[in-house]
Amino acid sequence: MDVTIKKPTIVVVIGWVFIVISVIVIFLGVLNLVFYYKAGFPSLGFEGSTLKLTSKNSPVFQLLEISRILLACFTIYVATKFLRLHSGARIALEITSWIILVYSISIKIYELLSVLNFGSRVADVVPGSSLNVYNAAAFVVVIIRLLLVSVPVIIGIKLLRSRMVRSAFNQQL
Repeated sequence: MDVTIKKPTIVVVIGWVFIVISVIVIFLGVLNLVFYYKAGFPSLGFEGSTLKLTSKNSPVFQLLEISRILLACFTIYVATKFLRLHSGARIALEITSWIILVYSISIKIYELLSVLNFGSRVADVVPGSSLNVYNAAAFVVVIIRLLLVSVPVIIGIKLLRSRMVRSAFNQQL
């Protein structure tokens, strides 16, 4: 008798969601790097008392983008193992999800500090600009972007810990 273990739908959905999101992250990361190398990373430069946009090399930006692409590639690898119900793949995907969550939060903190720094420089140079309005808007945008990344990852972690997912991997042993 041939005994085959049927994968629960939740396992297939989780695996493919991680793969699709990772492919999108790789695509956007490559686009960001291409834009960076073609146009330069915009930053504020001051010439006398006027504000001008200059191009400045930012190794931090390159490092963040390359690490995000590598993390997405690793996530695809782990998600394919997860879809095949390899032992340890559930735990590896959960650990990867936690890394993605911490990474996303740290990136958003970096973005928020960069934006707030940009806002203070604009307020110093541009007369009549309101630093409070700019900082409040920037803070709201960064928080919304953080939620857009973090909420799906947190839901993924909860689903990875669900009884159905655990039982699919326990049947495989």
